[in-house]
Amino acid sequence: MEKSEIKKRRRHNSSGSDEEISFAGTAFRGYLTAQAAGLLLLLAASFAAYSRADPEAIAMPLSLAALYIGCTAGGFVCMRLMNDAGAYASALLAAACLNAVTLIVSAATGSSSNPLWLSLLLRGCSFLFAVAGAFLGKRRNSRRKHKKR
Repeated sequence: MEKSEIKKRRRHNSSGSDEEISFAGTAFRGYLTAQAAGLLLLLAASFAAYSRADPEAIAMPLSLAALYIGCTAGGFVCMRLMNDAGAYASALLAAACLNAVTLIVSAATGSSSNPLWLSLLLRGCSFLFAVAGAFLGKRRNSRRKHKKR
């Protein structure tokens, strides 16, 4: 069995050497990207929220937007690293890890004022955003096929 059949891809990096990209490695990099993007967006959202008189009114929509945009960025990175169907699965795994962390933190701190089913539904939408990010990251064939006459 060849390595290409084991779901590992070779990627040419900037230093000129080949690097193996595995499914788990891609998911981990997507997770880190989603976490970093979400953290930066959440920081910006907190500044925007606390500049208002009632920050609690916009805290939930802004935090969900940070989660969704972070998952989109994670899906984008997964697709750019693998560029095949495994990237969609990596993006979903990265979103699952991010959701698991946020749900554990919410449960441990008791910070969620929403019922559990609503929290699961709103966080479940992040999987759609991860797949959308992977779709946006898919490389398109820049050469157009010309018809022969």
